[in-house]
Amino acid sequence: MTIERNVGMSIAANGGAVPIVDYLIVGGGGSSSNASGNYAGGAGGAGGLIYKTSIELDVGTTYNVVVGTYVNMNPNGWGMSGNNSSFNGETAIGGGGGGFKDDRTEAMPDVGGSGGGGCMTDAPENFALNVGAAGTTGQGNAGGSVTILNSPRGTAGGGGAGGAGDDHTNTTYGQAAFFDGNDGGAGVNNSITGTSVGYAGGGG
Repeated sequence: MTIERNVGMSIAANGGAVPIVDYLIVGGGGSSSNASGNYAGGAGGAGGLIYKTSIELDVGTTYNVVVGTYVNMNPNGWGMSGNNSSFNGETAIGGGGGGFKDDRTEAMPDVGGSGGGGCMTDAPENFALNVGAAGTTGQGNAGGSVTILNSPRGTAGGGGAGGAGDDHTNTTYGQAAFFDGNDGGAGVNNSITGTSVGYAGGGG
């Protein structure tokens, strides 16, 4: 069996036996949007997570491994979705970029492995920007939402593999939490390397 890889990853058969493997695939994370003036951008969602155990691979077959990367915000300041990762015919979707609003433009949070967090807007026709984007079923969770309409700096957390991003709910002007972002969704601990490590936590 041979492995074609993008980033240092290998699988070996023991003594020519049919290889039985566990594998973990995580998509690249989405980026948070930039804060602009009195506005704050939503946080990026985690890449989708796929974990499989005791999977039989074929000796002599080439398996392509694609490791998706995090993607920086675009030049306009809004979040971008991460790149997909794939192996053995399965694809972990990149995380969704966070929502964005300033005086000139806005961008919806992106659906992804886990969804990007929503951001504040004070215009009724743009209230959809407040709502976190959905995650991919079986891979991640939705981004959080801004649940008040008068907090220009309110921003919600990106979704994670272990839970949705936190909503922005503080309504008391002058409190630090009124202006701050909120936590990203929890990741998932996995011991595939022999040590328990957290993967695919959302941005906050």
